[in-house]
Amino acid sequence: VMAKVPEVRAHVVNLHAENKQPEWQKYDPNENLLKVAFSFRNTVVQMSLQRSEVYVFATFHFVVAFFYRSGYIHVDQQDLLYLPFSLLDIIVGLMTFFICFYQKYCFKRYLAMYDQTRGLLSKLLDLVQELRWRMPAGQYIHDKPALGAKRTVVRYFLASMYLFFFFMNNGSISDKEYDVLVVGNILYSDEVEWLQEYAGAPYSAVLDWAVQLMNIGIKDDKNKEKMGRFVSRMVNEVRHEQTAVQDS
Repeated sequence: VMAKVPEVRAHVVNLHAENKQPEWQKYDPNENLLKVAFSFRNTVVQMSLQRSEVYVFATFHFVVAFFYRSGYIHVDQQDLLYLPFSLLDIIVGLMTFFICFYQKYCFKRYLAMYDQTRGLLSKLLDLVQELRWRMPAGQYIHDKPALGAKRTVVRYFLASMYLFFFFMNNGSISDKEYDVLVVGNILYSDEVEWLQEYAGAPYSAVLDWAVQLMNIGIKDDKNKEKMGRFVSRMVNEVRHEQTAVQDS
């Protein structure tokens, strides 16, 4: 199963050596505030200036202004194109109001998404703690005796977190992102191959695996039922948080 891991590991190491990490992911919370305030890269200003319509409208404005000031365009007060600047006060006021309102909404949305993403990570920590307390040691999956059921359940939950954030970032999951999970022993090559062919959401499929694992990883029927309910509840809570992030 892990025969391809050395090749994949070398591939991922080369990606890191080539500094393929997106610029917007590089964040330093200790950076100087003035430097952040006057920065240009990875900001809304940079993204706005990269859009072609900004230059189309700006060019159109400068062309019309040039011809008007040069006397090629004459606009009388009786013409439909004439607009006194006194009437623009209402438009400027409305634009200022809606811009401030929209910025407040965007920041509120950011805070909500931050709380929800932190909640996802909190669910994972809760799962690890509960599994250490609830699940007895020595429970193994019959076809992979070297891996404990506890570790496999955590591995699937962790894979769901990775896959979900990969999917939210790009709208899909690339082969390179799957390679990261294989190198980290979070998913195995055969599991990745199955997920790549899966038509649904891969981050949801691995959570189903965690629930199904209870039927083969725990031999004691009484403990199996109890742990099955616990893992099912954790899966529902994680899916609820993931849905909340998507809806935001």
